[in-house]
Amino acid sequence: MMACFCHKRVPYGWSGNLDLVDHRYFYRSRYRNNWYGGYACGLARNAVADQLLLKGIDFVDTKFPRALDRFVGNPSVVRFIIEHVVLSSIRSRGLSIGEGIAKEMVLKLLEDPPEFDKVVTKGPVLYRPKSFNSLAVGGIIFWIKPKGENGRTNQGKNDKTNEGKNDKTKANQKGKLKLLILPLQIMLAPETHSDSRERFFQQYGQCITDLSEFDLELQFLWINPKLRDGYEYPAIEDPPRPKHRERYITFEDVNNDIWEEYQKYEAARERLEKNEPKGAEVATTEGATIKAAQTEAAPTKPRKESY
Repeated sequence: MMACFCHKRVPYGWSGNLDLVDHRYFYRSRYRNNWYGGYACGLARNAVADQLLLKGIDFVDTKFPRALDRFVGNPSVVRFIIEHVVLSSIRSRGLSIGEGIAKEMVLKLLEDPPEFDKVVTKGPVLYRPKSFNSLAVGGIIFWIKPKGENGRTNQGKNDKTNEGKNDKTKANQKGKLKLLILPLQIMLAPETHSDSRERFFQQYGQCITDLSEFDLELQFLWINPKLRDGYEYPAIEDPPRPKHRERYITFEDVNNDIWEEYQKYEAARERLEKNEPKGAEVATTEGATIKAAQTEAAPTKPRKESY
């Protein structure tokens, strides 16, 4: 399937797994004496990729990010690759952002209307919206912590400054279990992306309000290429919203391998914009070439066969 997602060479042994492939949407094409995978429908691609995430496939370890520079002329495929490698990395490795969540997570689908499992767990749960292309979030990290588990690591001056405030908050919330909710949105262009934080509260605000039995900490995470920043928001009554924080974290904060491959993609994209005429060929990671102006189809239109 990875070969189909990335239009890469089909590996040997594919013929032994014909019953696992939906031939209506996934195929192979011959190009320069090699067979390359492809897909006929982006919706089918996304559906299969989400199922692979649920099955625990690690998109980072499968070298999936290395396909980025194949698609310098196709931002929709780049977004697809980035979203799934980031989610896969979070599921398998967690996030090292000082909240005690740098650990493997269970991945679950989030229905609409949303329902979270209100049970204490040893580690966080990563919820993935079941609806396709959610404008509010790409995922939600949800963790009801066991008693005595604050999950904090030393964050330097900011934590020292707020140490007294945190002690008062704990005293006020005595007897309540700590609930950490981290909605996250993955984006490539922060300056043009829609306001997913606002959409999150519109879609999930009532659900969050119903969790008043917990000591809630909510942070909205923007996962993006380079920007690091943060903002604090007080609680308001109309519309009801809890006190929360908005944070910008980078691909490098998520996984250094993802960041390195994204830098290669950016370098290839800049070379294309500055030096290459429209339709020029760009080198791929496997030594083959593709046309920068092509669509999501396989490298050429010649002979095409279903698996």
